[in-house]
Amino acid sequence: MPLAFDVLLPLPLAPLRWTAPHGTGPAPHAAHAGDGDGWTGRRVVVPWRGGPRVGVVVAAEETSDLRAFELKEAIDLLDDRPWLPPPTVAWIVAEAQRTAAPPGVVLASLHLPGLRPELEHRVRILDAAQVPDGTDADAWIPAESLDPERWTALREEGLLLESVTERRPQATVLEPAVPPDDPRLADARRAPQRRALETLVRIGGAASGVALAEAAEVPVGTVRSLVRNGFARYASRPAPRPEPP
Repeated sequence: MPLAFDVLLPLPLAPLRWTAPHGTGPAPHAAHAGDGDGWTGRRVVVPWRGGPRVGVVVAAEETSDLRAFELKEAIDLLDDRPWLPPPTVAWIVAEAQRTAAPPGVVLASLHLPGLRPELEHRVRILDAAQVPDGTDADAWIPAESLDPERWTALREEGLLLESVTERRPQATVLEPAVPPDDPRLADARRAPQRRALETLVRIGGAASGVALAEAAEVPVGTVRSLVRNGFARYASRPAPRPEPP
């Protein structure tokens, strides 16, 4: 039977229901302790007023084919396990009942950055006659290139495949460029640089030269020499996702 999600948006609303995104597989019930049913607490992207909106699953249940036909379909799941712990979701619902406020208001009051991420929303139009001029019939295109009304109409007609990923900002990280046993670091005079490089390998990267110098207990000048000699380098990596409370 079709699966339906009750989704809480950070808006002054009670949970609303959508069918699970197309192709949703079984929940990973036993993947992690404390994950509950595997769905509650996961972030899901749903269609809302002509565009995508991120909410949190507060309940999931099978529904009839007739009822599923009456519901809109969620776009995509952002997480492969609960992003908010299920006990936190239960607390939000209980706090809403205690204060006589919509649960969405309680959720919004937590100011969780993960509920307003920058999204990369792409679509593929299944009706070749509807594909924009100059676009390959099988191409994935940015959803924002479609007028909101057209996007809504195409997805309600079942003429869209959709994919949503969280676009993470980039962060500059100091990372190793050579292994610590590089022969050029065998000289005793470069022992501090070798120690700094060993520390860098152990911690997997440093936010700055100063941070590495503190972790390796060496002067900042040693880290500068490490970079200048090509033993370490600065690179861009996706910034860590903000942790929920």
